[in-house]
Amino acid sequence: MDTSIPIDIVSNEEAEKADFVVCLRIGMPSSFTDNEYGKCAHCGHGIFFRPYMPKKPAKICVQCLNDLAIGGKA
Repeated sequence: MDTSIPIDIVSNEEAEKADFVVCLRIGMPSSFTDNEYGKCAHCGHGIFFRPYMPKKPAKICVQCLNDLAIGGKA
């Protein structure tokens, strides 16, 4: 049984139209040394993300994504 979730690859222009992008919380592991940092648009927790992430969409942490998926709001 295939349990994978399909991921659509989109252009940078289309990615800039997203509602939000999901980022890791500061303290979670990363193999990269050139991450950028900010705050979750929903809870204010420190987050990090890759330099090439879309710039316009709100950046939310994985916990807020989980809360949004379970409860419908972050």
